[in-house]
Amino acid sequence: MRGPTREFRGSSTGIAIGCRPIRTQGVDDDQRDAVEALTKSIVNKILHAPVSKLRREAEHEEGIVYLEAARALFGLDDETSDEE
Repeated sequence: MRGPTREFRGSSTGIAIGCRPIRTQGVDDDQRDAVEALTKSIVNKILHAPVSKLRREAEHEEGIVYLEAARALFGLDDETSDEE
């Protein structure tokens, strides 16, 4: 589930905030790496609880409902998610 979030965190043209890239002129590699680490940490914190819930529920037969909801919400069955 974390794969699709990468397109929001960074791109080859610069740093992305939300869906809008910001200019990175004057930003050195260390600063860019720090922003990348920070955004990765934020994404991981946001996704930790839902992913943990999915893993717990997957152990039960009723967990398929959660799995189907996650697939629909995050487009996990789309062809683009297989390209990672």
